[in-house]
Amino acid sequence: MSPYPRRQVLEVAAGAVAAAALPLAAPAEAHAATTAAHAAEPAGGRTAGAAAASSWVPVPVPIPVPLDSLFDNDGIDTAAARGGDFDGSGYTFPGEELPAGRIEVDGVPFDFPAATAGAKNNVVALGQRVDLPQGRYLSAVFLTSGSYGNASGTATVHYADGTTSTAGLSGGDWYAVGGSLSAPYRYQPDGGKDAHSVGIGTSEVWIDPQREAVALTLPVTNPAEAGRTALHVFALSLQPVAQGRALTLRDARSTSSLLDASGAQSVEATVVNAGTVAILAGDAVSVRVDVPGART
Repeated sequence: MSPYPRRQVLEVAAGAVAAAALPLAAPAEAHAATTAAHAAEPAGGRTAGAAAASSWVPVPVPIPVPLDSLFDNDGIDTAAARGGDFDGSGYTFPGEELPAGRIEVDGVPFDFPAATAGAKNNVVALGQRVDLPQGRYLSAVFLTSGSYGNASGTATVHYADGTTSTAGLSGGDWYAVGGSLSAPYRYQPDGGKDAHSVGIGTSEVWIDPQREAVALTLPVTNPAEAGRTALHVFALSLQPVAQGRALTLRDARSTSSLLDASGAQSVEATVVNAGTVAILAGDAVSVRVDVPGART
């Protein structure tokens, strides 16, 4: 028997004091299976005068970008609205288990498509161009999934000055991995339920914040056909860059890892520089976790 305590799934708790000292775009509600409360602050705290002098600024709210005009695949069914075909073999996500409309995933707002009979609700990545509201952005965050394997390719960001940059865009196999949005089953071609979980995850394309982005071209993968790996995109949001010193905290979650020396549970979190000013060691930024029955 292990001498270590059983791993906890950390529940959400507020970190209001730290969040007020250093503004963050922190998730209001993380994934139910692996959630953690979180905040970041300079080590040792700061006085009001020091806070003002350091020019920390709030992180702008991400901007959802409509993809409806590009949707070319119906991958979400309900018991009352059939006819979809996500993977080319007639299987679909269950709309009863997925949200619709404005949702928040990993702290980012998205416009998620509804499961309407006969309506398309995702775009299969085949090099489509997505026009963006012109502006300076830190990244483009997608809700994606792969059919018949993990799908990936190269996305291209287009800037107002005629230049481009490239970055990888991917989607985990909907049948083999979990995701930020998950369902406990999928619909079979005959309308029955296949009791195997399926999921949709997030994928991020980094954008040069020094240039004004105007469009993004999706990777070229395969059409949604049986036996061929395709990348499906359900939603897109843009993270504007903050003008000044700013951080955003993403993807905070409990893990199954325990530290050998103490048996303490490991928690993962990603801190991203969301501003135009470099964050250096001298800024002494730290991350803490506050949950009932546990502490950092």
